[in-house]
Amino acid sequence: HRALLLPEVIAAILNTGSDEPGLLYNCLFVNHLFLEEARRILWSTCDSFTGVHPDIQDLGAMVLRDDIGPHRAQVYANLVRELSFHYDNAYIDQTSWHSVLCQLQFPQLVSVSFWETDHGATLNTEAVILHYAKSNLRQLSVDGCAPLSDYFFDTMTSLCSRLNYLLLRPFKVTASSDSVVRMLERMPNVDSLDLERGFEEVFSLEMLRVIASYPNLDQAILPYVQDDHLLAIQADAEKRWFPKLRHLYLSATAESLRVFRQIAPGIEAIGLRNHDMGRTNNVLISASGFRQLTSFTAQLSSSTVIHGDELLQLAQGCPGLEELKIG
Repeated sequence: HRALLLPEVIAAILNTGSDEPGLLYNCLFVNHLFLEEARRILWSTCDSFTGVHPDIQDLGAMVLRDDIGPHRAQVYANLVRELSFHYDNAYIDQTSWHSVLCQLQFPQLVSVSFWETDHGATLNTEAVILHYAKSNLRQLSVDGCAPLSDYFFDTMTSLCSRLNYLLLRPFKVTASSDSVVRMLERMPNVDSLDLERGFEEVFSLEMLRVIASYPNLDQAILPYVQDDHLLAIQADAEKRWFPKLRHLYLSATAESLRVFRQIAPGIEAIGLRNHDMGRTNNVLISASGFRQLTSFTAQLSSSTVIHGDELLQLAQGCPGLEELKIG
């Protein structure tokens, strides 16, 4: 049929069945048009967990083979839009391929993930992360990496303007708070931000101001936020803070939750990680003021006291509450 001569039609057909094991590989042998479209879809993602696409090892092995090498492997790297480093199906740490894959460029990359592995703390270095962090990147997830310095954050200021998802959990941040602020200021489109680990010593009032001003931020996962910092931004009544925030996860006191209730009343999910904070009583009473709350989870220290009337007040104050976990 003549329609099968149109790349758009072939692409639509292959996209519809792309999750069917073997389909895309079989299409490589139909004709040139099917080959091009199937190859484009196949190599759009490098992740062994999909069960359909090639994985990191496949691309790295091409670089090392004498009959293929980096030049030919680059043809496939040019098609990759998503990269994910983790343990593969044989429980091999894929971060070991960094030295090989850094011989390639990934001009179309929009999403890259470094999930926590045994060697991630040493092999996920600043240089490696920045190699994949291109200016058209939309999602960056780093769950475990070597310490991040001023150089990393200063370089990221020119690379992160299109990010809408950032998960950054280094084991340590050696950079100044100012460097982190400069990077955060250059990524106004973020709708999900996770700075849970590594930023405890540098998290500042100015960082909170920048994050709170993001117009599309739906989910924030933050380290401990000081009461004084929240009170300071609350005092700026001319600014609307956290305009779209719905999911909040952090370490916080009852006073902090009270302030969040004032500046972000539309929050629907709260997760507290207060197990290292000592006694944080009355957090349930503060949470009861979030009328739209559907999920409340809390990890509290053993010295925290919860009374039955607090649970009752939470249930009465949040009529839509569907999930409650306290440990």
